[in-house]
Amino acid sequence: MEKSTIVAIFLLVCLPFFSETASLKLKPLHRAFTIVIDAGHGGKDSGALGSLVKEKDIALKLALRLGQYIHEYMPSVQVLYTRTTDRFIPLHERIALANNNHADLFLSIHCNSSLSRSNAISGTETYVMGLHGVTENLNVAKRENKAVLLEKDYVQNYGGYNPYSSEGHIMLSMYQNAYLSQSLLLAEKVEKQFMHTAKRKSRGVKQAGFLVLRTATMPSVLVETGFLSNSTEENYLNSEKGQIYTASAMYRAVKDYKATVESNTNYNYQRVKGTSTALPKPRVSTSVPTQKRVPKTTEKHQFVRKTIVPQNGTIKRNSTASNHYTQPKTEPAIKEMPSIAEMYPTSLQSVASSGGKAVPSANKTVFRVQLAASTQKSNLKEGIWAAVKGVECLKVGTTYKFLIGRHSSLNTAVKEQEHWRANGFEGAFIVAFKNGQRISMTEAIH
Repeated sequence: MEKSTIVAIFLLVCLPFFSETASLKLKPLHRAFTIVIDAGHGGKDSGALGSLVKEKDIALKLALRLGQYIHEYMPSVQVLYTRTTDRFIPLHERIALANNNHADLFLSIHCNSSLSRSNAISGTETYVMGLHGVTENLNVAKRENKAVLLEKDYVQNYGGYNPYSSEGHIMLSMYQNAYLSQSLLLAEKVEKQFMHTAKRKSRGVKQAGFLVLRTATMPSVLVETGFLSNSTEENYLNSEKGQIYTASAMYRAVKDYKATVESNTNYNYQRVKGTSTALPKPRVSTSVPTQKRVPKTTEKHQFVRKTIVPQNGTIKRNSTASNHYTQPKTEPAIKEMPSIAEMYPTSLQSVASSGGKAVPSANKTVFRVQLAASTQKSNLKEGIWAAVKGVECLKVGTTYKFLIGRHSSLNTAVKEQEHWRANGFEGAFIVAFKNGQRISMTEAIH
């Protein structure tokens, strides 16, 4: 009997037992719905290469835009990113971020490629963890999993997995996914939105063994947004329009998925036991915290160079529900879906208690800390705000955003962010302005 056959029989017999003893059903938790957005590849791992662009760059742009749409139009949802800059992150650390933060969804964004580099091959695909089924799916998994070779201890981190071994792919493809039905539900909604909203060609929902999904303790999908080997799709994904349509389609799929599972009265949050090492906490969409007096500022924290957050430290969960948010009654149709720049107009209407000071118009980038956002205007002299000196409330559209501090250095902004996270505003994150306009963090630090 061949070695691969023995491995397959062993896994078929044993894995159902492991998955039953490992899973733990819990009642729905009173906390924010959390999604982890994973921009595939990064740093020394370029991913697929087109004629003009690299997969790692397109994936990051789409991830940041998707997160921005969720933050703006689903303000009660917490958003975590595995990376917000061009840096290499080991595959096992990406899913560890989601597991350690008890995320409700994990969505990994990628671009596809064909060896033939023919324009005849095109379209989107969304994968869930499971049997490869066909050679084509196996080849996609092999290509995405090759990033493991760039990691130092990949043999130890992935249980002896070898991307060049046929037995390794058999073992990986048979990992039990306790959340397969929910993962398939999300994947179907993603492909539906690509077809009907973004008018893309869908190649369907598929299963394959991906290292980044193998230990997920929540519904998880890997989205291939198009072929960089196809010049038409490469130009589309590299365009502003293509990125808006692609990110907004994924946003609508997430929104539809969340509404579907939460409307099911039998739906329970599920968690799988296990420990892993989390990444630094990225910026998170936040709600107004429960009333809690905030002590005076202290700076008993350590920080590192050019990162939005410290490289070390345990990520805290906000255990309170985001009850202060209300979902906007309307949102733009796909053809009107605003770009990030359009979401934050040049002229921000200030409603600061100090008399309406606007964000300073300066040539230099200004970093601020956003403590919270709400659809309701608050009296900055009462409640939780009474102890927060220097906070400003800026009205953007129908949303009031509570900002504090003005820093020319990202490091000093990080210090202030960590201070407020430790003192009641656990979802505080850094935002950047230039010439009075809100800009992305990617633009601000480059």
